[in-house]
Amino acid sequence: MKAAVIAHYDPENVWDKNFLAMLSVVSRLVDRVVVVTTSTEIGNLPASPRHVELVRRPNIGYDFYSYRVGLTCVLRNGAVDGVFLLNSSVILFHAKRFAALLNDMASEDHSTGVRGVTASKQFAWHIQSYLIYFDLRKLPPYWLQRFFSNVQPVNSKFEVVLAYEIGLGNTISSQQIRCAVCTKALFALAWDNSVDENCCTLYRMARMANAATLVEIA
Repeated sequence: MKAAVIAHYDPENVWDKNFLAMLSVVSRLVDRVVVVTTSTEIGNLPASPRHVELVRRPNIGYDFYSYRVGLTCVLRNGAVDGVFLLNSSVILFHAKRFAALLNDMASEDHSTGVRGVTASKQFAWHIQSYLIYFDLRKLPPYWLQRFFSNVQPVNSKFEVVLAYEIGLGNTISSQQIRCAVCTKALFALAWDNSVDENCCTLYRMARMANAATLVEIA
C-alpha cells in the first residue's frame, strides 16, 4: 500500500482550486491520503474519495510537524510500502506530468530509498521537503518513524530548515541511505521564505518542455 501525507495551510481558510487539483492527482495514485491542515477555521474538504482523510491541528510547528502527525496516522498500518510527503506550496501547471513524476518516484524499479524533486546545498546538503517519497521497503526498519518521532514544534521556518530539513539530509548521509532527485522540476512553482519570512522569494521555476528524470546521488 502506498500513502501520502499533505501538509496544508491557507491564510484565507479556503480550499483553493490549485490545492484541490493537486489533491485529485495524488489521491488517484495512492491508496490513502492524509491531509493535515493548520488552517483551523477551514471547512471540510469538498467531495473527495473515501481514502482521503482530513486532520486538523493548531498552527504551530510548520510542515515537518504536520508530516509527523500524518505519518503517525498512516504508519499505524504495517502494510504501507511507501509514502509521499508534500505540502501545499506546490502550484500545479500540468496534471499529467505531475502524475507521471509521482508514478516514477514511487516506482518499484528504483533501488533508492529516498526520492525527491530537488536538493540544496544551502547551509548543508539536503533534499527539499516540499515533495519527497520514502520507499519503506528499501529503508532500515522504522528508520522513518524514528526520525519523525523526534520532530517538535519550533519557532521559525529557519529553525525547521536547520533542525529537520538539513537534519534529515544529515541522517541520510550518515546512515548511507541511497537517494535520488530529479534533474528538473517541471510542474511546480514553490515559494521559500526561509531567509525573510516577510518576503517570499521565488526559487524554483517551472519548465514545461521536457520530462523529469530521477538521478541517484552517489
